[in-house]
Amino acid sequence: MGVAAGSAFLLASTLLFVDAAAGGANADGTLPANAPRALRVLQSAVGLGIVTLMAVMVTWIAFGRGPRHFSTTISLPFLAYQPRNSDLAGRVGFGIAALLIWVIVIAGTVAALKKHLVRLRST
Repeated sequence: MGVAAGSAFLLASTLLFVDAAAGGANADGTLPANAPRALRVLQSAVGLGIVTLMAVMVTWIAFGRGPRHFSTTISLPFLAYQPRNSDLAGRVGFGIAALLIWVIVIAGTVAALKKHLVRLRST
């Protein structure tokens, strides 16, 4: 888990270097029109790598072997409820998040491939 989290931060710093090498990013996060193709591909690959690492971490928390320790507290004015065993609820919550993040990874990969294929065909 530590290696995956550290790798995500390393990839985030790589994105900063890609933006700097391209002369800065536009307001929407895209690279300038005159940026080299290699930097555009690297930006997409690194961004997808970060989201994929997040998906891997959430998936491991939800479906990995071994015990997990979750804490749940429901607080209302003058009342607080804390169930004794929230292991199943925690795993279900992380499982739903894992499925959603994997959908984002797949959609992002498809969108990036389409964008890069359109650019390749136009040159």
